[in-house]
Amino acid sequence: MNEIILQEAGLIKANEEKTADTRSEDDQDGNGGESNNNGLNEHTESVKGKSSDGLSGTVMLDATVSEQQIEYPTDIKLLNEGRRQLERMIERGCQVAELVMPRMYRRIARKQYLNIAKKKNKSKREIRRGIRQQLQYVKRDLKYINWLIESEANFKGALKMKDWRLIQVIQEMYRQQAEMYKNREHKISDRIVSIYQPHVRPIPRGKDRVSTEFGSKQLVMLKDGYTHIEKLSWDNYNEGSLLTESLETYKRLFGCYPERVLGDQLFGTRENRRFMSGKGIRYVGKPLGRPSSNSKEQKRLLQKEMPERNAIEGKFGQGKNAYGLGKIKARLKDTAESWVMSIYFVMNLLKLAAGSLLSVLQIYYWLVTEGYLTTMGNRSYTQFISRYLRH
Repeated sequence: MNEIILQEAGLIKANEEKTADTRSEDDQDGNGGESNNNGLNEHTESVKGKSSDGLSGTVMLDATVSEQQIEYPTDIKLLNEGRRQLERMIERGCQVAELVMPRMYRRIARKQYLNIAKKKNKSKREIRRGIRQQLQYVKRDLKYINWLIESEANFKGALKMKDWRLIQVIQEMYRQQAEMYKNREHKISDRIVSIYQPHVRPIPRGKDRVSTEFGSKQLVMLKDGYTHIEKLSWDNYNEGSLLTESLETYKRLFGCYPERVLGDQLFGTRENRRFMSGKGIRYVGKPLGRPSSNSKEQKRLLQKEMPERNAIEGKFGQGKNAYGLGKIKARLKDTAESWVMSIYFVMNLLKLAAGSLLSVLQIYYWLVTEGYLTTMGNRSYTQFISRYLRH
Protein backbone atom coordinates (compact mmCIF):
# COMPACT_ATOMS: atom_id res chain seq x y z
CA MET A 1 0.00 0.00 0.00
CA ASN A 2 2.90 2.36 0.68
CA GLU A 3 4.25 1.63 -2.80
CA ILE A 4 0.84 2.53 -4.23
CA ILE A 5 1.09 5.89 -2.48
CA LEU A 6 4.54 6.41 -4.00
CA GLN A 7 3.06 5.61 -7.40
CA GLU A 8 0.26 8.14 -6.90
CA ALA A 9 2.83 10.73 -5.87
CA GLY A 10 4.67 10.15 -9.14
CA LEU A 11 7.87 8.96 -7.46
CA ILE A 12 7.79 5.41 -8.80
CA LYS A 13 6.21 3.79 -11.81
CA ALA A 14 3.36 1.34 -11.88
CA ASN A 15 3.97 -2.34 -12.56
CA GLU A 16 2.83 -2.01 -16.17
CA GLU A 17 5.26 0.84 -16.77
CA LYS A 18 8.11 -1.11 -15.16
CA THR A 19 7.36 -4.00 -17.51
CA ALA A 20 7.36 -1.64 -20.49
CA ASP A 21 10.68 -0.14 -19.41
CA THR A 22 12.18 -3.59 -19.05
CA ARG A 23 11.09 -4.47 -22.57
CA SER A 24 12.48 -1.19 -23.92
CA GLU A 25 15.84 -1.92 -22.29
CA ASP A 26 15.84 -5.35 -23.90
CA ASP A 27 15.03 -3.76 -27.25
CA GLN A 28 17.80 -1.24 -26.72
CA ASP A 29 20.30 -4.03 -26.11
CA GLY A 30 19.12 -5.86 -29.20
CA ASN A 31 18.86 -2.86 -31.55
CA GLY A 32 22.39 -1.54 -31.21
CA GLY A 33 21.72 1.15 -28.61
CA GLU A 34 18.46 2.60 -29.98
CA SER A 35 16.45 4.19 -27.20
CA ASN A 36 12.74 3.66 -26.64
CA ASN A 37 11.00 5.83 -24.01
CA ASN A 38 7.47 4.47 -24.44
CA GLY A 39 5.78 3.72 -21.15
CA LEU A 40 7.74 6.21 -19.03
CA ASN A 41 5.71 8.20 -16.51
CA GLU A 42 6.03 11.89 -17.27
CA HIS A 43 5.59 12.71 -13.58
CA THR A 44 8.25 10.28 -12.34
CA GLU A 45 11.08 12.24 -10.81
CA SER A 46 13.35 9.22 -10.73
CA VAL A 47 13.33 9.20 -14.54
CA LYS A 48 13.15 12.94 -15.25
CA GLY A 49 15.86 13.89 -12.76
CA LYS A 50 18.44 11.29 -13.69
CA SER A 51 21.98 12.48 -13.94
CA SER A 52 24.33 11.56 -16.75
CA ASP A 53 25.62 8.55 -14.83
CA GLY A 54 22.11 7.18 -14.19
CA LEU A 55 21.79 8.35 -10.57
CA SER A 56 18.85 10.32 -9.23
CA GLY A 57 17.61 11.76 -5.97
CA THR A 58 18.72 11.84 -2.35
CA VAL A 59 17.82 9.15 0.16
CA MET A 60 17.96 9.50 3.93
CA LEU A 61 18.43 6.42 6.09
CA ASP A 62 17.91 6.09 9.82
CA ALA A 63 16.51 3.65 12.38
CA THR A 64 14.06 4.23 15.21
CA VAL A 65 12.27 2.17 17.84
CA SER A 66 8.51 2.12 18.42
CA GLU A 67 8.07 1.29 22.08
CA GLN A 68 5.32 -1.02 23.22
CA GLN A 69 2.84 0.02 25.90
CA ILE A 70 4.22 -2.28 28.59
CA GLU A 71 5.18 -1.84 32.21
CA TYR A 72 8.85 -1.05 32.69
CA PRO A 73 10.40 -4.48 33.28
CA THR A 74 12.62 -5.48 36.17
CA ASP A 75 13.71 -9.00 37.07
CA ILE A 76 11.87 -9.14 40.38
CA LYS A 77 8.75 -7.60 38.86
CA LEU A 78 8.66 -10.21 36.07
CA LEU A 79 9.07 -13.07 38.51
CA ASN A 80 6.34 -11.70 40.78
CA GLU A 81 3.91 -11.38 37.87
CA GLY A 82 4.72 -14.92 36.70
CA ARG A 83 4.12 -16.21 40.24
CA ARG A 84 0.76 -14.44 40.43
CA GLN A 85 -0.41 -15.95 37.14
CA LEU A 86 0.68 -19.45 38.14
CA GLU A 87 -1.16 -19.16 41.46
CA ARG A 88 -4.28 -18.00 39.62
CA MET A 89 -4.15 -21.01 37.28
CA ILE A 90 -3.61 -23.45 40.14
CA GLU A 91 -6.51 -22.00 42.12
CA ARG A 92 -8.91 -22.00 39.17
CA GLY A 93 -7.90 -25.50 38.06
CA CYS A 94 -8.36 -26.96 41.54
CA GLN A 95 -11.78 -25.34 41.90
CA VAL A 96 -13.04 -26.66 38.56
CA ALA A 97 -11.53 -30.12 39.04
CA GLU A 98 -12.65 -30.19 42.72
CA LEU A 99 -9.14 -30.83 43.98
CA VAL A 100 -7.44 -29.80 47.20
CA MET A 101 -5.40 -26.69 46.49
CA PRO A 102 -1.73 -27.13 47.47
CA ARG A 103 -0.09 -24.80 49.96
CA MET A 104 1.55 -21.89 48.14
CA TYR A 105 2.23 -19.23 50.85
CA ARG A 106 0.76 -16.52 48.65
CA ARG A 107 0.60 -13.84 51.33
CA ILE A 108 4.20 -14.39 52.39
CA ALA A 109 5.42 -14.27 48.78
CA ARG A 110 3.54 -11.03 48.12
CA LYS A 111 4.79 -9.46 51.34
CA GLN A 112 8.39 -10.31 50.50
CA TYR A 113 7.98 -8.74 47.07
CA LEU A 114 6.39 -5.55 48.39
CA ASN A 115 9.09 -5.12 51.04
CA ILE A 116 11.59 -4.65 48.23
CA ALA A 117 9.40 -3.05 45.54
CA LYS A 118 8.24 -0.22 47.82
CA LYS A 119 11.74 0.81 48.78
CA LYS A 120 12.97 3.94 47.04
CA ASN A 121 16.61 2.94 47.24
CA LYS A 122 17.36 -0.75 46.93
CA SER A 123 20.77 -2.28 47.49
CA LYS A 124 22.13 -4.97 45.20
CA ARG A 125 22.00 -7.47 48.05
CA GLU A 126 18.31 -6.78 48.67
CA ILE A 127 17.47 -7.11 44.97
CA ARG A 128 19.39 -10.37 44.68
CA ARG A 129 17.67 -11.77 47.77
CA GLY A 130 14.26 -10.80 46.40
CA ILE A 131 15.02 -12.44 43.05
CA ARG A 132 16.10 -15.62 44.80
CA GLN A 133 12.87 -15.73 46.82
CA GLN A 134 10.64 -15.20 43.78
CA LEU A 135 12.61 -17.78 41.80
CA GLN A 136 11.87 -20.35 44.49
CA TYR A 137 8.14 -19.56 44.46
CA VAL A 138 7.93 -19.72 40.65
CA LYS A 139 9.87 -23.01 40.59
CA ARG A 140 7.51 -24.53 43.15
CA ASP A 141 4.37 -23.34 41.28
CA LEU A 142 5.68 -24.74 38.00
CA LYS A 143 6.16 -28.12 39.70
CA TYR A 144 2.57 -27.97 40.96
CA ILE A 145 1.31 -27.12 37.45
CA ASN A 146 3.24 -29.96 35.79
CA TRP A 147 2.15 -32.48 38.41
CA LEU A 148 -1.52 -31.49 38.12
CA ILE A 149 -1.43 -31.62 34.32
CA GLU A 150 0.08 -35.10 34.33
CA SER A 151 -2.08 -36.59 37.09
CA GLU A 152 -5.45 -34.85 36.77
CA ALA A 153 -7.29 -34.85 33.46
CA ASN A 154 -9.95 -32.43 34.73
CA PHE A 155 -7.26 -29.88 35.53
CA LYS A 156 -6.30 -29.65 31.84
CA GLY A 157 -9.84 -28.71 30.85
CA ALA A 158 -9.87 -25.88 33.38
CA LEU A 159 -7.02 -24.06 31.63
CA LYS A 160 -7.77 -21.75 28.73
CA MET A 161 -5.69 -21.36 25.60
CA LYS A 162 -4.09 -18.16 26.88
CA ASP A 163 -3.14 -19.99 30.09
CA TRP A 164 -1.25 -22.64 28.14
CA ARG A 165 0.66 -19.92 26.29
CA LEU A 166 1.42 -18.14 29.56
CA ILE A 167 2.78 -21.34 31.09
CA GLN A 168 5.24 -21.76 28.22
CA VAL A 169 6.33 -18.12 28.46
CA ILE A 170 6.74 -18.29 32.24
CA GLN A 171 8.82 -21.46 31.96
CA GLU A 172 11.19 -19.76 29.52
CA MET A 173 11.26 -16.59 31.63
CA TYR A 174 12.13 -18.65 34.73
CA ARG A 175 14.94 -20.41 32.85
CA GLN A 176 16.42 -17.09 31.75
CA GLN A 177 16.16 -15.51 35.19
CA ALA A 178 17.62 -18.57 36.93
CA GLU A 179 20.56 -18.64 34.51
CA MET A 180 21.28 -14.93 34.98
CA TYR A 181 21.01 -15.29 38.76
CA LYS A 182 23.39 -18.22 38.78
CA ASN A 183 25.97 -16.56 36.53
CA ARG A 184 25.52 -13.12 38.14
CA GLU A 185 24.80 -11.56 34.75
CA HIS A 186 22.14 -9.20 33.42
CA LYS A 187 22.23 -10.17 29.74
CA ILE A 188 20.87 -13.18 27.90
CA SER A 189 19.79 -13.87 24.33
CA ASP A 190 16.09 -13.46 23.46
CA ARG A 191 15.39 -11.98 26.85
CA ILE A 192 11.71 -11.84 27.82
CA VAL A 193 10.67 -8.47 29.23
CA SER A 194 6.91 -9.04 29.32
CA ILE A 195 5.10 -12.33 29.89
CA TYR A 196 2.06 -10.95 28.05
CA GLN A 197 4.09 -9.81 25.02
CA PRO A 198 6.99 -12.28 24.82
CA HIS A 199 8.00 -11.07 21.35
CA VAL A 200 9.18 -7.70 22.73
CA ARG A 201 12.93 -7.38 23.21
CA PRO A 202 15.13 -4.75 24.89
CA ILE A 203 16.91 -2.59 22.31
CA PRO A 204 19.85 -0.50 23.58
CA ARG A 205 19.78 3.00 22.13
CA GLY A 206 22.28 5.00 24.19
CA LYS A 207 20.17 8.16 24.28
CA ASP A 208 20.10 10.75 27.03
CA ARG A 209 16.46 10.24 27.88
CA VAL A 210 16.53 6.47 28.06
CA SER A 211 19.32 4.01 27.36
CA THR A 212 17.08 1.04 26.46
CA GLU A 213 13.77 0.92 24.61
CA PHE A 214 11.32 -1.98 24.39
CA GLY A 215 9.61 -2.48 21.06
CA SER A 216 10.16 -2.97 17.34
CA LYS A 217 13.03 -1.40 15.41
CA GLN A 218 12.50 0.01 11.93
CA LEU A 219 15.03 1.00 9.30
CA VAL A 220 13.35 3.78 7.30
CA MET A 221 14.18 5.34 3.94
CA LEU A 222 12.99 8.90 3.30
CA LYS A 223 12.81 10.44 -0.18
CA ASP A 224 11.01 13.70 -0.99
CA GLY A 225 9.09 13.47 2.28
CA TYR A 226 7.77 9.92 1.65
CA THR A 227 8.83 7.03 3.89
CA HIS A 228 9.51 3.41 3.08
CA ILE A 229 10.31 0.82 5.76
CA GLU A 230 13.24 -1.32 4.71
CA LYS A 231 13.21 -3.61 7.74
CA LEU A 232 11.03 -4.07 10.83
CA SER A 233 12.31 -6.44 13.50
CA TRP A 234 11.76 -7.09 17.20
CA ASP A 235 15.42 -8.04 17.64
CA ASN A 236 18.19 -5.49 17.71
CA TYR A 237 20.33 -5.22 14.58
CA ASN A 238 23.02 -2.99 13.13
CA GLU A 239 21.32 -0.81 10.54
CA GLY A 240 24.66 0.07 8.98
CA SER A 241 25.03 -3.48 7.66
CA LEU A 242 21.78 -3.09 5.67
CA LEU A 243 22.92 -0.20 3.49
CA THR A 244 23.47 -2.39 0.42
CA GLU A 245 20.00 -3.93 0.73
CA SER A 246 18.48 -0.48 1.20
CA LEU A 247 20.13 0.88 -1.94
CA GLU A 248 18.98 -2.16 -3.92
CA THR A 249 15.45 -1.51 -2.67
CA TYR A 250 15.80 2.10 -3.76
CA LYS A 251 16.82 0.94 -7.24
CA ARG A 252 13.88 -1.46 -7.39
CA LEU A 253 11.43 1.30 -6.43
CA PHE A 254 12.81 4.28 -8.32
CA GLY A 255 14.63 2.60 -11.19
CA CYS A 256 18.14 3.82 -10.34
CA TYR A 257 20.56 4.37 -7.49
CA PRO A 258 20.50 7.69 -5.59
CA GLU A 259 23.00 10.46 -6.14
CA ARG A 260 23.49 11.04 -2.42
CA VAL A 261 23.02 9.05 0.78
CA LEU A 262 22.45 10.85 4.08
CA GLY A 263 22.89 8.80 7.22
CA ASP A 264 24.71 8.68 10.53
CA GLN A 265 28.16 7.23 11.13
CA LEU A 266 26.86 3.66 11.28
CA PHE A 267 26.34 3.74 7.50
CA GLY A 268 29.83 5.09 6.81
CA THR A 269 31.80 1.87 7.18
CA ARG A 270 34.64 1.08 4.80
CA GLU A 271 32.66 -1.70 3.14
CA ASN A 272 29.67 0.58 2.55
CA ARG A 273 31.88 3.37 1.24
CA ARG A 274 33.50 0.98 -1.24
CA PHE A 275 30.10 -0.15 -2.47
CA MET A 276 28.82 3.43 -2.89
CA SER A 277 32.03 4.52 -4.56
CA GLY A 278 31.77 1.68 -7.05
CA LYS A 279 28.23 2.79 -7.95
CA GLY A 280 29.13 6.48 -8.13
CA ILE A 281 27.01 7.34 -5.08
CA ARG A 282 28.19 10.14 -2.83
CA TYR A 283 27.97 9.53 0.91
CA VAL A 284 27.31 12.67 2.93
CA GLY A 285 29.46 12.10 5.98
CA LYS A 286 32.82 12.69 7.54
CA PRO A 287 35.57 11.08 5.43
CA LEU A 288 37.80 8.43 6.92
CA GLY A 289 41.53 8.82 7.43
CA ARG A 290 43.62 11.93 7.77
CA PRO A 291 42.31 15.31 6.55
CA SER A 292 43.19 16.00 2.92
CA SER A 293 44.45 19.21 1.37
CA ASN A 294 40.91 20.34 0.54
CA SER A 295 39.50 19.33 3.92
CA LYS A 296 38.22 22.87 4.59
CA GLU A 297 36.07 22.81 1.47
CA GLN A 298 34.78 19.34 2.33
CA LYS A 299 34.00 20.51 5.85
CA ARG A 300 32.03 23.51 4.59
CA LEU A 301 30.09 21.30 2.17
CA LEU A 302 29.42 18.78 4.92
CA GLN A 303 28.18 21.46 7.29
CA LYS A 304 25.83 22.63 4.57
CA GLU A 305 24.44 19.20 3.66
CA MET A 306 24.26 17.44 7.03
CA PRO A 307 21.31 19.55 8.32
CA GLU A 308 19.21 18.07 5.51
CA ARG A 309 19.17 14.86 7.54
CA ASN A 310 16.95 16.59 10.12
CA ALA A 311 14.01 15.82 7.84
CA ILE A 312 13.98 12.14 8.77
CA GLU A 313 14.32 12.97 12.47
CA GLY A 314 11.35 15.28 12.07
CA LYS A 315 9.41 12.47 10.40
CA PHE A 316 10.05 10.25 13.42
CA GLY A 317 8.96 13.05 15.72
CA GLN A 318 5.80 13.55 13.72
CA GLY A 319 4.93 9.86 13.99
CA LYS A 320 5.70 9.61 17.70
CA ASN A 321 4.16 12.87 18.88
CA ALA A 322 1.07 13.03 16.69
CA TYR A 323 0.25 9.48 15.57
CA GLY A 324 1.18 7.20 18.45
CA LEU A 325 4.35 5.72 16.96
CA GLY A 326 6.11 6.18 20.31
CA LYS A 327 3.69 3.94 22.24
CA ILE A 328 2.13 1.01 20.39
CA LYS A 329 -0.86 -0.32 22.32
CA ALA A 330 -1.46 -3.44 20.22
CA ARG A 331 -0.46 -6.53 22.18
CA LEU A 332 -0.15 -9.19 19.48
CA LYS A 333 2.96 -9.30 17.34
CA ASP A 334 1.26 -9.15 13.94
CA THR A 335 -1.19 -6.48 15.12
CA ALA A 336 1.62 -4.30 16.45
CA GLU A 337 3.52 -4.59 13.16
CA SER A 338 0.38 -3.62 11.23
CA TRP A 339 -0.10 -0.69 13.62
CA VAL A 340 3.42 0.59 12.93
CA MET A 341 3.14 0.17 9.16
CA SER A 342 -0.24 1.92 9.15
CA ILE A 343 1.22 4.98 10.87
CA TYR A 344 3.86 5.37 8.16
CA PHE A 345 1.15 4.76 5.56
CA VAL A 346 -1.01 7.56 7.00
CA MET A 347 1.94 9.97 7.05
CA ASN A 348 2.53 9.22 3.37
CA LEU A 349 -1.14 9.88 2.72
CA LEU A 350 -0.87 13.25 4.44
CA LYS A 351 2.15 14.12 2.33
CA LEU A 352 0.19 13.20 -0.78
CA ALA A 353 -2.79 15.26 0.43
CA ALA A 354 -0.47 18.24 0.89
CA GLY A 355 0.37 17.97 -2.81
CA SER A 356 -3.35 17.95 -3.60
CA LEU A 357 -3.77 21.14 -1.55
CA LEU A 358 -0.98 22.68 -3.59
CA SER A 359 -2.93 21.86 -6.74
CA VAL A 360 -5.99 23.67 -5.32
CA LEU A 361 -3.85 26.71 -4.56
CA GLN A 362 -2.53 26.63 -8.12
CA ILE A 363 -6.12 26.65 -9.37
CA TYR A 364 -6.88 29.60 -7.10
CA TYR A 365 -3.85 31.49 -8.45
CA TRP A 366 -4.94 30.78 -12.01
CA LEU A 367 -8.45 32.06 -11.30
CA VAL A 368 -7.08 35.28 -9.81
CA THR A 369 -4.65 35.93 -12.65
CA GLU A 370 -7.26 35.21 -15.31
CA GLY A 371 -9.84 37.46 -13.67
CA TYR A 372 -12.46 34.76 -13.05
CA LEU A 373 -12.46 35.25 -9.31
CA THR A 374 -13.61 38.88 -9.50
CA THR A 375 -16.58 38.16 -11.78
CA MET A 376 -17.75 34.97 -10.03
CA GLY A 377 -19.57 34.90 -6.72
CA ASN A 378 -18.36 32.85 -3.78
CA ARG A 379 -21.02 30.20 -4.35
CA SER A 380 -20.29 29.95 -8.07
CA TYR A 381 -16.57 29.82 -7.33
CA THR A 382 -17.07 26.93 -4.90
CA GLN A 383 -19.17 25.03 -7.43
CA PHE A 384 -16.55 25.62 -10.13
CA ILE A 385 -13.77 24.29 -7.89
CA SER A 386 -15.87 21.24 -6.98
CA ARG A 387 -16.59 20.44 -10.62
CA TYR A 388 -12.94 20.91 -11.54
CA LEU A 389 -11.72 18.60 -8.78
CA ARG A 390 -14.30 15.96 -9.66
CA HIS A 391 -13.13 16.12 -13.26
